[in-house]
Amino acid sequence: MNTCQLIREKSRMTVSTHFDDRIQMLRLGNLNSNKRPLIRVHSSCQFSEVFGAKDCDCASQLEAALAQIEGHGCGAVLYIQQEGRGHGLQNKINIVRNMQLADLNTYEACDDLGLAHDVRCYQQAKTLLAELSVRRFCLLTNNPIKADDFRPPAFDVTTRALRGNMSIQNRAYLSSKHKFRHRNLFVSAENLNDTAHNDVQPVCVDSTNGPWGELSNFSRYPVFEDGVIWPTSEHLYQAQKFASHPLREEIRREPTPHCAKEIAHGHPNDILSDWDDVKLTVMYSTVKLKLNQNPDVKEILLATGLREIVEASKEDTFWGRTASGTGYNYFGKILMLIRADMISEV
Repeated sequence: MNTCQLIREKSRMTVSTHFDDRIQMLRLGNLNSNKRPLIRVHSSCQFSEVFGAKDCDCASQLEAALAQIEGHGCGAVLYIQQEGRGHGLQNKINIVRNMQLADLNTYEACDDLGLAHDVRCYQQAKTLLAELSVRRFCLLTNNPIKADDFRPPAFDVTTRALRGNMSIQNRAYLSSKHKFRHRNLFVSAENLNDTAHNDVQPVCVDSTNGPWGELSNFSRYPVFEDGVIWPTSEHLYQAQKFASHPLREEIRREPTPHCAKEIAHGHPNDILSDWDDVKLTVMYSTVKLKLNQNPDVKEILLATGLREIVEASKEDTFWGRTASGTGYNYFGKILMLIRADMISEV
């Protein structure tokens, strides 16, 4: 088996090809050590991974898998050439065209064309893992059908969630996947309430000028998304409530995050109908984007260790916690959830 190295920013992975180029394997470390390796079985998506399409999460899931494997120190991505959930590139083009013309989701477009929802096959991936004596591993997936395909007695498999970023472009796509049983694509209140922390004095994010002010959504760290630069992550978060490009642009151009929030609150009838279902996920994605694009803020978050993070608020009991201790503190919990993900990647 011929191999070469893939030179990435944080690792050098071994690359090999199998089954007449049907599978490329990107491998790091010893897959047969006592440490359970992380395995991602990933189907190709030329639209997002090559051409930069933003209406799915395939590229961001692939990058998230590679980052987790690098942080873990051992694992592999099995990159399978099966476009369009196994239908092939021509059928994928037909599916996407049908979605765009008839305003359908992926599953509805397949039904309309008389195609099965998913015809991907993982047999060659299973054969390759067996040939490498990799039977005990952690599968990076949100897809319960894929997880069921790697079941005992052939494999001893645990699973770990793998979230891409939610954006205005891929929200409908992720919502359709969520409806069809893909777990952990959305951040839920249950996810956040289960976030662990220790009993040391909490980190209090009280203002942008306080000791942990860089973590605030209102701090002056720009974020690049949707082809433009947003002055703060709060600007981007508020804009994602709306489909209207002019309104989104008006919010982006506001001089302060407080002004951006006021503009958004002034258009309650224009807010997208699914907002309550996705706002935790949008906040998670927005904050994660800020941290990934501003490494110094990421280091500040990691410096909090395992301490509880609390956003102090005078009256917002959803995102913060008041002086009396009242509030869900979902912004602080989102920071802790992202921190837990990042610790696993360090």
